[in-house]
Amino acid sequence: MKNLILSIFLISSLSSFAGKTFDITIDIEDVYTKNRVASISLTFTNTKTKKVWQAASDDKGKLKLIEVKGNYFEVTISDKSGYYLSKTFDYSQQNNKDKLETFYLYPSEKVHQQWIAEEDEKYGDDNSGPLALDQNSGDMICGCSFDDFGDASYNGGAAEMQRFIANNVMYPQESIHMNEQGRVFVSYIVEVDGTITHVKVVKGSSPFLDAEAIRLVRIMQNWEPATCGANKVRSVCHLPINFTLN
Repeated sequence: MKNLILSIFLISSLSSFAGKTFDITIDIEDVYTKNRVASISLTFTNTKTKKVWQAASDDKGKLKLIEVKGNYFEVTISDKSGYYLSKTFDYSQQNNKDKLETFYLYPSEKVHQQWIAEEDEKYGDDNSGPLALDQNSGDMICGCSFDDFGDASYNGGAAEMQRFIANNVMYPQESIHMNEQGRVFVSYIVEVDGTITHVKVVKGSSPFLDAEAIRLVRIMQNWEPATCGANKVRSVCHLPINFTLN
């Protein structure tokens, strides 16, 4: 009799847990400015039952999904204006508890390329001046002989640069829920005033991690430019950025 009662209790408990609902409150933020973004549409779709929950961020960049049910979802975030990148990703919720999340928006590819181009063109393209191909052959680099060339460097050295990355990385929630990890190889130009321009992914890991790697490098400051003897010159640098979930 005891075993029968215990079995009934377990079945009842599992049934109750399976039917539990939860609320999700979400902040929508611009990944560069950290400002909250209004009028962003968000859809949660239960991947098993196909039930859909929808909401749009208010003027404070917040939205709330009520009585969500399930463990695995497909999430779609979209901006009708086209300014921000629309995206779809997997999302899991295992403990069925109310949750507070922050989802970061990146500018759409068109917008991103436009404002990056506006910034970068102030310094010329990525094959001009000492970076011209005909000035980088034989024993020449950035239009300078190897003996006279000094590499660009981050103030404080590699340790300080890694500290900056660790303090400023915004690991994409999408990548967290999809358990995405990896290394992104980035190239960029350090201009004579220490500004970072022409940031490119040479070897990527995932769209979300690649976008975050580009953002991290673009917001870096405190670079010392390369030198050719006593003169400062623009130079190309390469950096691997590791993304690891603990």
